[in-house]
Amino acid sequence: MEYLLTTRLDTFFTTTEWNQTELFDGKAPVSLSNGLAYVVDNWNVPQAFYKPNVEIDCQYYSLFQTMKLEGATNVATMSFDNLSYEWISETGKVKNDQYMMLQSVSESGQPSAQFKIQGNVGNQTQIMSGKYDVYVVMVPYYYNFKDLDEEAFLMAKQNKFQATITYNDGTISAKTGRPNEISKNSKTCEYNGLKVDTIPVFSDFEFPVSYKNISNSYPTIQIRDRATSNNVSKQGYTHNLCIDQILFISKED
Repeated sequence: MEYLLTTRLDTFFTTTEWNQTELFDGKAPVSLSNGLAYVVDNWNVPQAFYKPNVEIDCQYYSLFQTMKLEGATNVATMSFDNLSYEWISETGKVKNDQYMMLQSVSESGQPSAQFKIQGNVGNQTQIMSGKYDVYVVMVPYYYNFKDLDEEAFLMAKQNKFQATITYNDGTISAKTGRPNEISKNSKTCEYNGLKVDTIPVFSDFEFPVSYKNISNSYPTIQIRDRATSNNVSKQGYTHNLCIDQILFISKED
């Protein structure tokens, strides 16, 4: 395999995408004292390299914090054997046969959890400056039940939830000398609970700074139940949230 190693130890491996990329626009190199330089008019590095998608599997290691200490949320990792159900092609598989459930401690409680916005263990892709579309992959509440059959969807429960992203706004506090953080809320999102579904929560969300090569630094996203007591008691909703993944899909700037 051919590759190019940069001075920051970023590695460009030979891939189909790279093989179809002309980095230097066919320009002739210019000799410098320490090597060759190519003066080009376009930035041709594929976006998949410098600003890849960020996929968060909702597992314990991806949690930043929960409301558990305040008595509002229990967090559980749920196992689900995709291969055990012939009808799974109609309702959707969960990634790696596991997902996370945020459970309400009380009937009126609204469970909530905050996740680190970075890639999974072994591939901790970082958020780069620029725009992303953001999605939450929801899992049907009835996936928790035993002995499911093709009519399991009749036990479906709906969800209302909201997402909040907290991030560095690119400025420094004159008082503390530390980066300023701000938070933005999504609209209240609806999920019908019938099948695994990818729910859009933000469109063109823009991060002003990049988190790459900054140790132990990342934005966060909080997922919070917004179902009312009337929703739960009369309209077929549940406070409990079942989440498979959170996806940040990179967009051309």
